[in-house]
Amino acid sequence: MNPILSNIIAGIEQHVSKEHQNDFKSVVTAGKHILYDPVTHAHLQLVKNPASRKDPVHTISQGVAGLMWLMFMQSHQKMPVEVLIMAGVVMMCEVYDFAETGLGVQVTPDIVAATGQELAMQLFKKLGISQQQLGEAISHGQAEIQQHQAKQAQAQGGMINPNRPQQGA
Repeated sequence: MNPILSNIIAGIEQHVSKEHQNDFKSVVTAGKHILYDPVTHAHLQLVKNPASRKDPVHTISQGVAGLMWLMFMQSHQKMPVEVLIMAGVVMMCEVYDFAETGLGVQVTPDIVAATGQELAMQLFKKLGISQQQLGEAISHGQAEIQQHQAKQAQAQGGMINPNRPQQGA
């Protein structure tokens, strides 16, 4: 597998919360089974429509979003969103691996990043989360991080640093 893809998968696997690891593994296994099933595989846009390979970002993000949404619905919408998104990124990497080795689609960090972003946006849209809501949540999270960092800096400002020369010494 392309190192770009294997590094992404390894990073995702490391960041799945402990409480969702079993669900994550089950979803990835089921997704691979569906993806590589001969009947399903023959219906992939990348396989049956060579023109779709010219825009792999759109083709792959749309196909993986559809697969993940189908699995989400089959779970009676009980699949945790963390699992939906993270397993979706792993499935995107699996599709890119097939597309690169079997179809000659070029895999670059920029193409994979764009596909991951479009995949996430499609999944958020299916979940009813708008770009505005997502942007607001990100802004809120960034503000909380900045507040936390400011409190830490303030708390550390009152402490004596043994490596810093003290005034009057």
